[in-house]
Amino acid sequence: MYQLFLSFFVSRHGMLLADEVENGLHHSVLGDVWTHVRAWLRQWNVQLVATTHSGECIQAAMAAFEDAPDDLAIHKLFRNEETGNVDVTTFTGEALEGARNLNLETR
Repeated sequence: MYQLFLSFFVSRHGMLLADEVENGLHHSVLGDVWTHVRAWLRQWNVQLVATTHSGECIQAAMAAFEDAPDDLAIHKLFRNEETGNVDVTTFTGEALEGARNLNLETR
């Protein structure tokens, strides 16, 4: 958590790339982590690009942005079996809420 805080601080007015953002964190604290992340995003004007394979991490992020779903976007990469290409599906705003309500896989 301390490392994440410092990473936000040094990324002021810029972008922070975080691979497997939940690594080293117990799933029970992810809600608090994302609440802090949301505050730091605004406080220091940082855009976060984070990767995860954790459904718990995604759920915690969605809960932290529940009152502002347009401030969160989830991009799911997958291999298109017909073309062999890597395609992307983006969930944001109402689509993100709909995906959660339908229990669609967003990881």
